[in-house]
Formats: sequence, structure tokens, C-alpha cells
Amino acid sequence: MRFKSSFPSDIPLPSPAAIRDTIAERIMFRTLEPLQQNSEGDETGFFEIDKLPAGHENATAVTSELPDGMHMPVIDIDLECMLIPSTQEGHFHLYINKPMEWEKFTAILEALEDAGVIGPGYLRYTKKRGYATVRYPGVTKHNELDRIEAGMTDAERELLDKRLEELDNDLDLF
Repeated sequence: MRFKSSFPSDIPLPSPAAIRDTIAERIMFRTLEPLQQNSEGDETGFFEIDKLPAGHENATAVTSELPDGMHMPVIDIDLECMLIPSTQEGHFHLYINKPMEWEKFTAILEALEDAGVIGPGYLRYTKKRGYATVRYPGVTKHNELDRIEAGMTDAERELLDKRLEELDNDLDLF
């Protein structure tokens, strides 16, 4: 039986191989009836319907659970967001388009750090700066200086040259 996607054609899906790689060993199941929504619009049917074991060819749901009882997060995000690959292979930048207070934002980062999803330096420097930062999409460690210089005004270029000259002079003292 071949799986037929129910996504509208204008919503791009990853390749079947990428889907299989991402789902990995997560436990999947299939249902015998569609999920129902409660009065708030939340799908609550997973608790109330029969679930049968499934594979990639017939699954209707993917869980966070692994066969050994561990979990790999799978999260239903109810707002606009985008995941952009970082220049470091296997790393990504997540943009979530939801304004929030600093305390709530740092609570999310603390939970991600505790779970090992982000590195400790990212949280530490975010708190120190008072904001989180990532490179602009397409800017790499290797082309960042070219982009900085391309956008400089003459006054900024003169200031940079002066700072570099001061650094050279400081190094000459050693």
C-alpha cells in the first residue's frame, strides 16, 4: 500500500528518505478513525481511540518515544516558525515568531540547555548580552568579514582601520 500525502501541494515536504531519517527509531502507530477535536480545537483523540503498531508505510502518528523508553522530542508548534540550517553541518537556527517576555524566553533556553539541545555558552552569552543572536542566513564564519566590509560606511571603515592600527601597536609592545 502506497502512502498518499494529504498535504496541500503548495506545502513542501521533505523527501521520503529525509522523513525516515528524521523519524528514526521513534515509535509510530496508526489509528482506525480520524482524530477528533475538542471544543478548544485541540486534538484529544490519541487517548480515546485504538492505536495499532505501524511502520512508515501506514503510520498516522509519530511519537517521541523510543523502543528503549527514552524520548526524542517531536513538538506540535502552534505558531509560525522556521528552521534554517546553520553553516555547521547538523546544526540549525530556530526562529519562532511569537513575542514574549525576557523571563519566558530565557526559561525556554534554560530548559533546552538542561536537555542538552543547546550548548551552555549560548545561554550564558544570551543572558550576558540581553538578547540571543545567530548569523544572518547565508552568512558564514568564512564570509562574515566580507559582508561586514561591504556594508560599511567610509566613517566606519576609518574607525575599523584605526582600531586595527591600535591593536598592531599594542602587539608590537610584546
